Amino acid sequence: MGRDAGRVQPTDSGFQDASDAYPGIWNVFVASFKTQGCLPRTLTAIVDPATGKSAIPCTIVEARPQPAKACGATPGRSELYPALEAPVVDALRATGGCDADSQPGCASFSLCEIDQAGDGCHHTAATTQVGWCYIDPFSQPSDDASLVASCPVTMRRLIRFVDPANQTPAPGTSLLLACATRPIPGTAPK
Repeated sequence: MGRDAGRVQPTDSGFQDASDAYPGIWNVFVASFKTQGCLPRTLTAIVDPATGKSAIPCTIVEARPQPAKACGATPGRSELYPALEAPVVDALRATGGCDADSQPGCASFSLCEIDQAGDGCHHTAATTQVGWCYIDPFSQPSDDASLVASCPVTMRRLIRFVDPANQTPAPGTSLLLACATRPIPGTAPK
C-alpha cells in the first residue's frame, strides 16, 4: 500500500496581488503548509481556456534545501513554472524557511512542482500514481467522502499525497501551495 500523507494544513493565508511584481500570474496565493489537517478554505476549479478542461489552478511546490537532481528525474515531479519562482521564494523567506538564522540561503533551494495525480488519488484504493490531489466531496461528488470523514463539517476538504514508494513529499523538504486566478501552465492532472 502506498503512502497517503493525506492532509495539508496551510500556515499562511495571505493573498498577494502579483500582477505587477510577477508578470503573467494574477492574484497568486502562496502558503507554506504541513501534510496534516483539513483545509479551512475551498480551492475552486476553473476551466482552462486552452484545453477546455476544469482543474484546480494550484501547484504544490517542494523546496529542497540543497541543489538536487533535475525535477523530472524524481517520480511525480516537474520543473516549476518560471513565473512562480519569485513568489514561492518570497513566501519561503517570509515564513523563515530560508535566509534566516540557522536556515540555508534561498538561492540554495531547488524548487520542483509535485504533479497532480489522476483519478485514482481521489479514492481510498491503493494507486501506483505519484503526486497530489484535492479532495472535496461537496464540490467534487466523485471524491471518496471517507477520506475527509474525520474533518470538521465546515472543513471537509484536504490535499492528499500518494506515492507507492513513500517519497512524496520528499523527507526534509518544505511545501508551498501556489494558486492563481487563472490556470498555471503545466499543472493539470497527469
